[in-house]
Amino acid sequence: MAKFNDNKELFESLSQPNAIELVNNDFLKENWSEASVILANSTCFSQELMAEIGKKFFENSWIDVPPAEGKEGGAYAHPVVPSVHPYIMLNYMGKTDDIMTLAHELGHGIHQYLARKQGYLLSDTPLTLAETASVFGEMLTFKYMLKIEQNPHIKFKIRFNIFWTNNPANPPHTP
Repeated sequence: MAKFNDNKELFESLSQPNAIELVNNDFLKENWSEASVILANSTCFSQELMAEIGKKFFENSWIDVPPAEGKEGGAYAHPVVPSVHPYIMLNYMGKTDDIMTLAHELGHGIHQYLARKQGYLLSDTPLTLAETASVFGEMLTFKYMLKIEQNPHIKFKIRFNIFWTNNPANPPHTP
């Protein structure tokens, strides 16, 4: 009950019409190098094999990071062909969602990197399997972000943001 009381004012305001503005995702701004440190220290990406492969994405510029005019919106990891490493495309603005998206897509990228040994015909995966690695990395990064955050209001916003963005009944909020 104490945690609810700590956030009571914020919680009550979430029922107001401006609830989307409260989780507008501006509460945690991280530059690109800080985001890579958050991912490197999260449980999933700190494991030896995951860290080794994940490091390749950062060090070899396999991630197209900055938003640019004419660049497609959203984010995705693309395996290209098995003889070439995968690429990750995202529009990183330094917000909490961007860190979570990076973790999600890096999960795909690492999975694609490992699956390429299977060859062209067997390296593709069905959606349920493909999403396992990415959501796993995303959720462990989410837990790590909550662990390192000291401000209870920001922790609440991080939790709410995950709830809001992962609930298909809610309209998307704009950054």
